[in-house]
Amino acid sequence: MAAVLFVATLLLRLKAHHFEPDAFLINMPVLGFVSGLFIISVVAWFALPFAIRNSRHYQQKHLLFFIGGVGLLLRLMFLGTPAIMENDYNRYLWDGAVTAHGINPYAYSPDEIFKDAEPGELLYDLQEQSGPVFDRINHPEFSTVYPPISQAAFAISYLVSPFSLDGWRIVLLICEAGIFFLIVQILLQLGKSPIWSALYWLNPLVIKEAANSAHMEPVLMLPVMFAVWLALSRRYRLASIILAIAAGVKIWPMFLALPLWRPMLHAPRKLIVTMMLCGVLLVALLFPILLVGLSPKSGFVAFASQWNASSAIYLIILEAMDPLSNVLNIDNLPAPLLARATLGLALLSICISVCWQRATTPEKVVKRMFLITVAIYLLAPSHTPWYFLWIAPFLCVFPSRGLLLAGATLSLHYAYFHFMPRGFEETYQYGIVWLIWLPVWALLAFDLIRQRQMDAAHA
Repeated sequence: MAAVLFVATLLLRLKAHHFEPDAFLINMPVLGFVSGLFIISVVAWFALPFAIRNSRHYQQKHLLFFIGGVGLLLRLMFLGTPAIMENDYNRYLWDGAVTAHGINPYAYSPDEIFKDAEPGELLYDLQEQSGPVFDRINHPEFSTVYPPISQAAFAISYLVSPFSLDGWRIVLLICEAGIFFLIVQILLQLGKSPIWSALYWLNPLVIKEAANSAHMEPVLMLPVMFAVWLALSRRYRLASIILAIAAGVKIWPMFLALPLWRPMLHAPRKLIVTMMLCGVLLVALLFPILLVGLSPKSGFVAFASQWNASSAIYLIILEAMDPLSNVLNIDNLPAPLLARATLGLALLSICISVCWQRATTPEKVVKRMFLITVAIYLLAPSHTPWYFLWIAPFLCVFPSRGLLLAGATLSLHYAYFHFMPRGFEETYQYGIVWLIWLPVWALLAFDLIRQRQMDAAHA
């Protein structure tokens, strides 16, 4: 499997020049890339669990070093390559420059800077120094959507190497190495084979999204997995504080504190103090955003109300909400808003259900953190491939065939860039999206039914 991954990565590196940022999308070999990534991801989905289950106990230490070395090499091979069909990193690099110079990144959208910045002003000078980075920022009409801890990581990247994609990749690699280390420690703490860490470290989609596309998810998942490790030691208060820090990267990890707080109900004072500490920390972290306010130009407002991609469940609910909003004649509650509210209520219901009974062991607390993360992931209106990194580290501890399969089928997301420039977005929206999710749902349902039958047989 290591040789297959190495050859696939080498071929992708050799072909990466076809995906330079200035190339026309319609001329890029999108279908070839998608086919290759899909095939290698399916092979990994089948081969990695098989190889792990059949590894011998006495070989595990050597295998772990081998896995670590191979995963590191595969990531380093992407240094110097263009990010294939991704440009989010341009926003990261720009935000990092602005933050490193002490400017509130939420105060101005790139469009405002382009129109209003004057020669001699710092923002104008940074724009000039950024080269093509500033001009390639997507959705320049909105201010940044990334919370302050993300901005700190972007600023570190700027200090390492200004406006450098590889400089940012080095920051991500350090975060990923920390995630790999924590996964191994969590597996050892649970008495499981550390070789299961290969499901993350050698996952083709994870490697592509972090090492090539340079998405910032490793910055998010490092504190999340640290909180999981702390939870296994019953250090629920400290784990909650770490999750509040993770919420400074993206907001959703704060939901994972609910399973940590449930065991504290028998000690109300401890629970109240913990919640207050998290609340104060969150307010402090989000203060730069609150200082500017949530205007229509805010990336947070746009993301919460508009963003969606590759989500079959969102499409289903949206189709159901559209006639309902017309029947009820609710002009100020359009179907997309109703669909998002429905998904939010479903998530809240799942959180309450998961945490209703008190968990008796730290492992059960962590299992609940995993289930809530899966619910957030599956119910999100956007299912871009890099969001798979939210659940990928957990799948080393709680391997699920259906969710691991999503790591393969989500590679089909990039087929959008074949259909979009040809004017066939609906082919993707109502065709490829279902190819991504129907196999995943079917396998999840099959495994759930089989597990319940096995539980009933042993009852």
